[in-house]
Amino acid sequence: APDSVGARVVQALGRHYTLAASLAYVNDPEGTGERDLVLRASVSAYARWDLPLGWRAHATLIWGGISHYDDAAWLDSMTGEVLFTDWSNALWGRLEVLQRTPAELRVSPLPADPNAPDWVGAVTAGYTRKIVGVGPVDFSVGASGTLNFMTDTFLNAYGGRPIVSGKLFVEARVIKMLE
Repeated sequence: APDSVGARVVQALGRHYTLAASLAYVNDPEGTGERDLVLRASVSAYARWDLPLGWRAHATLIWGGISHYDDAAWLDSMTGEVLFTDWSNALWGRLEVLQRTPAELRVSPLPADPNAPDWVGAVTAGYTRKIVGVGPVDFSVGASGTLNFMTDTFLNAYGGRPIVSGKLFVEARVIKMLE
C-alpha cells in the first residue's frame, strides 16, 4: 500500500527561466524497516541563454531540506551550477553547501551533541572536450578540480586543512534518442 506522497510544481517564466518547487512526505526513505516519517522540500531556479559564436549558458540554483534524517531535526542544502558549452567544449562549475551532523561524518571525538548540524561544502570547476562521436555516443576527455571546505568542528577531524582533489576522465555519453 502507498505510504508516501509528493508533489512538484514547475513553471516556465518566459524563454529563459524556469522555477520549480516540490514537497514530499516519505515513510522509511532509507529502507531501514523503521517507521521514519520524513519531510523533503526543494525549490529550484533554472536559466539558459544563447551566446555568440554558438555557445550556450546554463545556470541552476537549488535549495533542499529534509526533516528527521540521520537523527537531525532538519538539514538544509544549497547547490549552484553553471555550464558554458558549444556542444564540443564545456566549461562548468558547481558550488555545494550543505548541513551534516558529526555523527553522520563519523567525526571523532564526537561533540556534546553529535546530531547538531554543521556546514560543509565544495567548489568544483572543470572542462570537458568532445573527441569523437560514434553513432549516438560521444566520447570526451576532461579534467576537474574540487576544494572542500568545512567548519572547525569537522576540519580538525579531517586533518586540520581543506581537502583538495582533482581528476582526469574519459567519458562516453549517449546524446541522441535511440529507436
